Amino acid sequence: GAGRRADRSDTGVTPRLAVTYRRSDSTNFYANYARGYKAGGFDVVAVRPTPTAAPSSNGYEPETGDACDVGIKGQTAGLRYGASVFFNKYKDLQLSAIVNAVSRTENAASAHGRGFEGEVTWAPSAMWEISGNYTYLDAKYDSGQIALGSQPIAAKGLRLVRSPEQTANLQVTMAVPLGGLGTLRVAPLLHYQSGMQLNPANRADLRQGGYTRLDARVSLVPQSGKWDLALVGENLTGVDDIVNRAADLVGLGPQYAYLPGEPLYRLEFGFRFGED
Repeated sequence: GAGRRADRSDTGVTPRLAVTYRRSDSTNFYANYARGYKAGGFDVVAVRPTPTAAPSSNGYEPETGDACDVGIKGQTAGLRYGASVFFNKYKDLQLSAIVNAVSRTENAASAHGRGFEGEVTWAPSAMWEISGNYTYLDAKYDSGQIALGSQPIAAKGLRLVRSPEQTANLQVTMAVPLGGLGTLRVAPLLHYQSGMQLNPANRADLRQGGYTRLDARVSLVPQSGKWDLALVGENLTGVDDIVNRAADLVGLGPQYAYLPGEPLYRLEFGFRFGED
């Protein structure tokens, strides 16, 4: 059948600046700035108004993002820590969604992501290590409109998709010496995530609720360190409402694809080459 050709040429400059101040041998302060760039492109919509018409093409512009963060990293005997505040600014954000069962990409004006993140690891002895991290994220549109679909809506104030406001992890690792067999490591991990939007228009019926999940890893590492064998368990608490994806394909209501609600187990084997 007949076809349609489309081409474009995009260029961008992506500078990066990093500054570090060493307060002491155990404490560093830092500041970073970087610009990211994503080229524009085309969506090819394989829907013809008539049998002989060519597929239509939808072009979208490049996306740019400026990222800044300021933080501290340090360590003392048995303790490592870090904390930072960050601010990201996006222009001509590329937004993908499914409209009338067809994947489309549009530029959704400007948006920001700002927040705080911190992490700490404490090793009170050779046998125990406790680590945790926390992130707060405010990610919203600043201006423009979401033009996906037949009725564009104002974007200002809407949250970006898949951007939970809070996430936190807590892990405890116990290392048990087994003599000539090596070391047995037992590491349960508790993960928390607040609710997040799954639809650009922030539809209440296309949203992931907050949840807490428990994972664990039990591994055997020989004295040589050449290999390791691990049993990994995911979602041991059986959370049954974790959404993999959600969409309203043809306007008939939300359709969800959930991750398995029962625990999942897998066996992993790793081997290291070229080490003494």
